[in-house]
Amino acid sequence: MLVLVDDREIYLSGDDLINYLKSIPSDNIQSIEVITTPPAKYEAEGNSGIINIVLKKAKEDSWNLQVGASGTQATYFYWQPDVNFTLQKGKWSVLAGVSGYQGENLYTDDMRYQYPNNNYWKVYMRNNTKGKSITPSLNVSYKITDKLTAGIQYTGSMSSRNESATNTTSIFNSPTLDTLNAFY
Repeated sequence: MLVLVDDREIYLSGDDLINYLKSIPSDNIQSIEVITTPPAKYEAEGNSGIINIVLKKAKEDSWNLQVGASGTQATYFYWQPDVNFTLQKGKWSVLAGVSGYQGENLYTDDMRYQYPNNNYWKVYMRNNTKGKSITPSLNVSYKITDKLTAGIQYTGSMSSRNESATNTTSIFNSPTLDTLNAFY
């Protein structure tokens, strides 16, 4: 799937794309367009569609500063701060922002598989992920005419993850090898 922001392709994939999309505050989004049959101007790379995120435009001769953060408390605390600055002056437009996240997630699962003859397997999983990310962005553009704008955009993503996993499987009341051979 091809992802565009203001009709410009985002050249990120995997976790970098996810982190970038998380960094866009919902207050800055005007609309999200889903294009299921892309027009010919987009390369046919086997894409199943296009998502175009249209950001709000700044008002003329104005500036705006947004500061926000969100957090989640479960087993561990996870938070996402963000700061965005927009300036529109004459034919110039500047959008600068930084966002990120820091925290820890824990996934556990305890399963039991019951088999005939009172045999069962007990499977226990514990996956712990610690991570942090920072995503800066800068967009500077100049409106040459009503239909032509030139600019430069920078988007970065720096992240680190540390994951540990413990998975154990225990077998209880297991039949002996002779009993297993009797089944075949």
